[in-house]
Amino acid sequence: MNEFAKDSIEPTLVELMTTDSEMPRLAPEVSKRLRPILNRTASELSLKELTHAIARGLCLAPLVRRALDLVETQPLASAGWFAGDLLRGLVDVPQWFWRRHSEMHDRYRAVLREAAAARRNLPPEQRMDFWNPIPDLES
Repeated sequence: MNEFAKDSIEPTLVELMTTDSEMPRLAPEVSKRLRPILNRTASELSLKELTHAIARGLCLAPLVRRALDLVETQPLASAGWFAGDLLRGLVDVPQWFWRRHSEMHDRYRAVLREAAAARRNLPPEQRMDFWNPIPDLES
């Protein structure tokens, strides 16, 4: 789902970062890791790039909203690492973000409950994969 009007141009991640004055600055090593994707728009990111960016602290509303849209339809959606990795990327979204976006926080909490129930149906050796950290993009 694209939140931008059809006749408007979707901003790049860099443009979003510069207009969001409340988002904390990313650490230099995180900025370096994310550099290859920062001049792209949220809708241009692959699922791995989306998950990686959120897990590394790039908590921009369009990124989180896109991830929520995906996991609401499939709580254990995978970006390619393990079942539920897309939702796992949202687990470490900081409280400052959820306070600013309470509607998205409610959506996140509902999906988290659904995913917990769905993980019980996974083979025992896969259930705990959800708690693994999100790997770097090269993985």
